[in-house]
Amino acid sequence: MSDIKQKYKSLCEKHTLPVYFHPEWMDAICGSDSWDVVVSNDPDGKFQGAWIYRLKSILGFTYLSMPQLTPFNG
Repeated sequence: MSDIKQKYKSLCEKHTLPVYFHPEWMDAICGSDSWDVVVSNDPDGKFQGAWIYRLKSILGFTYLSMPQLTPFNG
């Protein structure tokens, strides 16, 4: 698991978030290598937000999409 994913996982354990935001959900729906997260921090290092996305590839093109069975995400 990447450094950013590990930090995001610890963030999810500290706060109450919808199930669709949890790394375990993304692993189950997308697979552990088919999703990623972008985390935003303020200049003091305090968490501001995160964007979770699914990576898909078709005909050599990689694009971002909404995971299956996930009504909202980030």
